[in-house]
Amino acid sequence: MSFRGKLGPTGNGGGDDFPGGHAHRGEKLAAEIQSALQQVFAKGLSDPRMDGSMLTITSVMVNSDNKMAYIAVSVLPEKHENRVRAALTHGARFLRRECGELVRSVALPNFEFRIDSSLKRQAGVMQALAKVAEERPPEAASATPADADPSSGPVTDSLAADNPAPGVSTPLGTKPKFPKLAD
Repeated sequence: MSFRGKLGPTGNGGGDDFPGGHAHRGEKLAAEIQSALQQVFAKGLSDPRMDGSMLTITSVMVNSDNKMAYIAVSVLPEKHENRVRAALTHGARFLRRECGELVRSVALPNFEFRIDSSLKRQAGVMQALAKVAEERPPEAASATPADADPSSGPVTDSLAADNPAPGVSTPLGTKPKFPKLAD
């Protein structure tokens, strides 16, 4: 006869306040649901509302009593968001049943799909950065200007005064100037 009291089945806690207990169960279940949904989506869905859309599961969160799973999805192109959300909401029970065959759990939570626009915002930021990079004038050559003082650059302890240290750039046609080392 095994004791499954306050220590739980593994003897390392059992409640939300103990390490190794239920605290991570929701996170583990969410990860398993996300993996299972990705497998189901990879097989393909026969709903015509999903045609021409690219769907990405961005996150899955399970509430504390493991009765609801909130699934955030990103849909491209953006104009298909409403019809894809309707298709996912309509097919939530089917998707839950398909995931139930892949997830090891006594009871699988109900699915609620939500549109996540964070990937679109991130893509917008990346496009803006790329546009700024294109509009920016190209940098000057790697040589420093003739009137710049090369000794104000990185300090090295190289003893070879005729050969610059790696990474030290000098104006073309001049010898590098190294600071004098104290004896």
